[in-house]
Amino acid sequence: MPFSFAPQEEFLFTTGPLFVGDCATPPDLWVSFDLRASALVPTRLFFETSAGSGLSRWEFGGLSGPLNTWTHHQIPFVEEAGWHRVLGSALFADSLMQVDAIGLAVSHFGPAADYELDNFRRGYTVPEPSQMLVLLASLSSLSLVFRTKLSPFASRWMAIFRRVN
Repeated sequence: MPFSFAPQEEFLFTTGPLFVGDCATPPDLWVSFDLRASALVPTRLFFETSAGSGLSRWEFGGLSGPLNTWTHHQIPFVEEAGWHRVLGSALFADSLMQVDAIGLAVSHFGPAADYELDNFRRGYTVPEPSQMLVLLASLSSLSLVFRTKLSPFASRWMAIFRRVN
């Protein structure tokens, strides 16, 4: 069920206790959510930490999409993805070790707009099926190579292969 809110000037949607803590180690390598807005306004994902020397806040800007359409966003927890520090002095890697809040900041200066947020979660990237097939094929080939006793059929093919090479 979507969560709706209508900000005046600035509204901060902040997640609950399930989304805080250590985001620097797997399985917490990204945050994803679906967002629908009725107006084009700057929307930023943020996380805050009190680790180190006081409060630090990091933001990821540029969340946009078509009006009144659900848009899926998945943002990795790596500084190179576009995160920038807007408050404090903690390093990115140190900040991720103790996240106190993750949320959305909506700057709004104009007519009222409605926002809906759904499927907010953090997690890790699931391997593609093709990657799993490659892993399975390589493990299978290793088991064939390292067998101590080959069947007569496999021995005959190995002898043919050795003669060809």
